Amino acid sequence: MVAAPVTPISQCLSAPRLSIVVLPFVNLSNDPDQQYLADGITEDLTTDLSHISDSFVISRNTAFTYRNKLVDAKQIGRELGVRYVLEGSVRRSGNQVRVNTQLIDAETDAHLWAERFDSDIGDFFSLQNKITSRIAVALNFKLVGVEAARPTEHPDALDYILRGRAAFLKPPTRESRAEQISLFERALELDPQSVEA
Repeated sequence: MVAAPVTPISQCLSAPRLSIVVLPFVNLSNDPDQQYLADGITEDLTTDLSHISDSFVISRNTAFTYRNKLVDAKQIGRELGVRYVLEGSVRRSGNQVRVNTQLIDAETDAHLWAERFDSDIGDFFSLQNKITSRIAVALNFKLVGVEAARPTEHPDALDYILRGRAAFLKPPTRESRAEQISLFERALELDPQSVEA
């Protein structure tokens, strides 16, 4: 008897809306001993992004299997079943450190967001916290905005919640507040038990 081929889970299910993997940041310093800096930022970002409500973040152990491998975002998205890939690099020169990050849509391989952070090394943990919190906050806003704008034929409660969050990020006006209320009310119609809505 011949066993049926195994289909990867990512081919069976569509990727969750706010699903992301933080790939190991690349150490661009001339000193390989500086890898700890890149690893620390990767690990902290993975932790911080997992705090985003309704997010699905691939574990750091799984993400680290992609270290030093040339794999495109589309392939990673298929293999891990995620919609977004966050990648970056860390470069230290003397007392200065530069961190570059890019958020990539795993379906289209398009860059959705990129940022560069420059700072003094000083207190490493303080620097690391500053960089990771700035990236996590920016990504929270970006991911919610991208997901809220994603077209869907049959919106569900989470779609309306994400759209409500995106409306909340607009400048506060009577119209934007009315839009928020309307979107959260529609979410409650579909899921009356939703605490978030």
